[in-house]
Amino acid sequence: MVKAFDLLGRPAAPDGDLAPGLELQPVAAHPVDAAATEPPPPEPEGPDFSPQGCLDLAARLDSLGGIALTEGEVRRLAAGATGPCVLARVRILRVAGWHSEGLGLQRSAWRLAGSRREAIALTFEAAGRDEDFLRAISDADGARDRGAWPAAEQLYARALALYPLQYGYRVQLGHMLKEQDRFLPAEIAYRDAVALGASLADVGVHLRFVCERQGKAYLPPPGSAATDERAMAQAPSSLDIEALVHLFWHDLALADEEHAALLAECATCEDVAVRLTRDRRFVRRNRTLLRMLKDRA
Repeated sequence: MVKAFDLLGRPAAPDGDLAPGLELQPVAAHPVDAAATEPPPPEPEGPDFSPQGCLDLAARLDSLGGIALTEGEVRRLAAGATGPCVLARVRILRVAGWHSEGLGLQRSAWRLAGSRREAIALTFEAAGRDEDFLRAISDADGARDRGAWPAAEQLYARALALYPLQYGYRVQLGHMLKEQDRFLPAEIAYRDAVALGASLADVGVHLRFVCERQGKAYLPPPGSAATDERAMAQAPSSLDIEALVHLFWHDLALADEEHAALLAECATCEDVAVRLTRDRRFVRRNRTLLRMLKDRA
């Protein structure tokens, strides 16, 4: 009698069909002498969802021809994903038929990266595999080519809502805003793109133009593009500014003029945090916290 395991290492059903090439593991059916017989090897606990295990399994999917996952295994795949293995986990989920779970993990991959540079690399790779993103971009490009600037703006914005670190199309969003003479939002879009990695040599001429049309001096972006350094050392993007405003000022909205000024004048996210905490609005929104800290000093 033999005991079979499927390609993920789980025990196969007693009457299930065995896949071609399935490795069989012999198990003694009627041991004559329990004391003289070595215990059988422990059964596998399940598929290997370690980072390397996910990469190996994703590389083998083409030859497997199908894969079955339990809900518990899906939860394991969706949790704890990091960096290089996250898109391998996505592929396993999609091949197994868990499309919505795989798509959700794919669109949040950038949040699981270990650095801003890695987050942007994951964004570009994940976005290139997302049919909804690619369709929105195709429609946006078509509207742009027809000169339908408002429609193109909305479609680029829809695509960027899925993958906000995709700086290439943030430049296109800036172009659509510029064509509508909306120079301040265009400035914000251009500065965002440069902070995330777009070439200043390509974007600078457009950024200078929208600044001059607002009647203000052109300030080149003070920070460098995304790096592997700690988060607060990164050049600030709109995502960073919005998060820091929420943290320090809670539900207060930031005017576009202030938003653009922070992008233009702050080289790092730490500079933004310092600027926000020195503003009187920080004191007004955090009186209880500041009083508690003073009492404990």
